[in-house]
Amino acid sequence: MKLLTSQRNELFQELAKAGLQPADFRESSAGPNSWYTVEFKDSGVGIKFSVRLGDSKEDAEYFISKRPGNSSTPNKHEQLKARYWNSHLEGCVYEFRQWAFDVKREIGIVNFWQEVTKAVQLFELAAEPAADKFTIAELGALHGQLRMLGHLFEASELLKERQAELAELTQSAAVKAETFTKKDWQNWIKGAFISAIASLELTEPQTQELLALIRLAFGGLFLK
Repeated sequence: MKLLTSQRNELFQELAKAGLQPADFRESSAGPNSWYTVEFKDSGVGIKFSVRLGDSKEDAEYFISKRPGNSSTPNKHEQLKARYWNSHLEGCVYEFRQWAFDVKREIGIVNFWQEVTKAVQLFELAAEPAADKFTIAELGALHGQLRMLGHLFEASELLKERQAELAELTQSAAVKAETFTKKDWQNWIKGAFISAIASLELTEPQTQELLALIRLAFGGLFLK
């Protein structure tokens, strides 16, 4: 289905109103009776909105498919008056508007599965940690790195609201290192920071800031 430029501009404007960047989307249409589709470019799961119009009296209807969101078809009354785009533009734009806000909400959500994977990779050691305990020299170095991490948390504006929880976490890591083996400590701190990403409900920028500060503080010492 081929839309006029003015009709396509209606949908373009709805993306902007929803706080989305229209440049992040692409549109496509394969023929006069095919689906017209607007799709999020970077989506690996098919985030898209498609509409198909009938162009004959026997096919006086339109269908809409939305991801995210449920696919929908108009009721019989709407189908009878929905022969051409101009006769039901308002209905299609409304559906598109709802879809745009669904997309805005979806792409703004932190992907915990993805962030946990990043965190696991961050805390993996180049070699399997030893089953023995930290030496006095190693504990001194480790405590120094944890103090540095604490200072970095304090200086971070992004993590300001979470500083108390993160400070407690670094203090616990210092205490655990006194009695845990290197292997047990590495497993504990990996689980603790991964859990923090989810339980503190960090935003995407906060998550990235947290991981960056951990990398900066440890610099390859004890953690990869």
